[in-house]
Amino acid sequence: MSGRNHRSLHRPAATEAALRFLLDEGFEPAAAVNTLFLVVSVFTTGFVAAEQVPMDLAESRGLPAPDAVRAATTGLEALPEERFPVLRGNAAAMLGPNMDERFRLGLETVLDGVAARTDDNGPGTSRADSTVITDLSDVVAGRSPRGC
Repeated sequence: MSGRNHRSLHRPAATEAALRFLLDEGFEPAAAVNTLFLVVSVFTTGFVAAEQVPMDLAESRGLPAPDAVRAATTGLEALPEERFPVLRGNAAAMLGPNMDERFRLGLETVLDGVAARTDDNGPGTSRADSTVITDLSDVVAGRSPRGC
């Protein structure tokens, strides 16, 4: 499976800009490539796929998006309490409206891991903080990062 699906190759301009940004921020070439792969191909694609599950369910039932989240929450809350007490008790939090916050937390976690791994293995990042996250997101989206 490795090497078969490189979504970044379908968007060479965005990939070029993102890699250039990471290299300019002090990432070693291998760390820049791995970071971009983790952020775009693994984390972002996986997050979007998971986010779509309730929307796909809603669409198949002819429901608008807000009703889909409510229906999914109700479905989790209807599970047998003796088997799923934790899942039932946290249904609203699991499907809540804070997906942007969850995305940012996940992205920060991925980049914190990259920074920690890089720090343990020598130089690689000059700015492993939240501005790199925001700036990388801007670059991938085709916008100029802050301060540039």
